[in-house]
Amino acid sequence: NYNGTGNEVQYAAGRYGQAVSVGSSTTSYVDIPATTTPTTSTLSFWFKTSQSDSEWRNIVDAGGSRSSGTGYAIFRSGNGNYLNVYFTDSQTGYSQNILGNIAIADGVWHHVVLSMASNNDFVLYLDGASHITGTRTKWTSGDTHSVSSVRFGNSIAAAANANNQFYGEIDQIRTFNKALSASEATSLYNENPLVASYRFEGNS
Repeated sequence: NYNGTGNEVQYAAGRYGQAVSVGSSTTSYVDIPATTTPTTSTLSFWFKTSQSDSEWRNIVDAGGSRSSGTGYAIFRSGNGNYLNVYFTDSQTGYSQNILGNIAIADGVWHHVVLSMASNNDFVLYLDGASHITGTRTKWTSGDTHSVSSVRFGNSIAAAANANNQFYGEIDQIRTFNKALSASEATSLYNENPLVASYRFEGNS
């Protein structure tokens, strides 16, 4: 278990107990150690947002939101409010960008699992179902993060800013040191919130 560090965050009713609410300022975010999500690992979290605009909002940034970084990032896209995954390698200065096709700015809780395997395959599960799949050509086995933290709610590959600020709630962040299977991702989605209750703690 790792404690997240919050910056200018608030708290709200969550999917499991209490969630962190980001967007009260343009530098509102939560950080966890980047060492928890290497190239072979899984990230799981719940989020909720109602914001719809033309900006690309950083839900998660592990160094991948800029071509100068190395890592991955998950955005709410500015062209349809879809989930968007970036994998980036600063040595080449290019990003691999994969866009989903389900609008998620609907004010309800959504569950995301990003599973990254040692052979560079990945699957992003949305609400228990496979949503975006492929093989990473950036952020591949053996790469290391260009940043020391994974940031939820804003950019970390560049200075936190208003254009990347995510507005909404984030809950139940988990990391795993392996690529979770489809059945494991579905099990996380189907967990009973009355049983699995966790509380965010941080600095605001």
